Amino acid sequence: MKTDETMLTKAEVKDREGWTEAGIKKFLGKPDKTTTNMYRRSGPKVQLFDIKRIDLIEKTKEFKTWKEASLKRSKTSKKAADNKRQELSDQINSLKIEIPLMQDDVLIERACKSQQAGSLSNFDHVSMSMKDCRDSDDEFLHRIVVNYLRHEYTHYETELEELSGKTGRSEAYILLLKRIFDAISEQYPWLEYECMRQLDKKEDQFLYTE
Repeated sequence: MKTDETMLTKAEVKDREGWTEAGIKKFLGKPDKTTTNMYRRSGPKVQLFDIKRIDLIEKTKEFKTWKEASLKRSKTSKKAADNKRQELSDQINSLKIEIPLMQDDVLIERACKSQQAGSLSNFDHVSMSMKDCRDSDDEFLHRIVVNYLRHEYTHYETELEELSGKTGRSEAYILLLKRIFDAISEQYPWLEYECMRQLDKKEDQFLYTE
């Protein structure tokens, strides 16, 4: 916790309009003071900058000119990133996702065979006979059936590889999964709850932990 009200941390400086990491290096340079990080005492020192010095710099013509250009660059970068996100969204929405319709018992049989062969996730790959698999509870069967359809009948992995490193990848990944789960639920309404459960889990993993 910072107790000196005449100083600002680097994060607080960047909260002021126009300030960036580059701006701090250019105009402020070395910190006016450093202090121990109370939350990570073994970590790097907290850099503090004198508010009066910051105020004076912000009034200079050089800083005002730089700030104006910086804000324009930031706006341009944001617009470019938004455009890339929209392009990814359009790309995902244009994909043709087809889930085959088959008898429920046939689908369960195929999912059990895939589970035995280890084609599904390690979590689902448990040692059991085909009879035991078929006689499993609904929670287990619904999970392996959804996983089977997702991996066997979509180009899921290929599309994800193409998204790697792109702006908006997490959002696009979730959109792709949602389209796949919607397609599965449309063909097999009895799998809708499991599709929603898996989508919620992926959203927690990819959207809310970044």
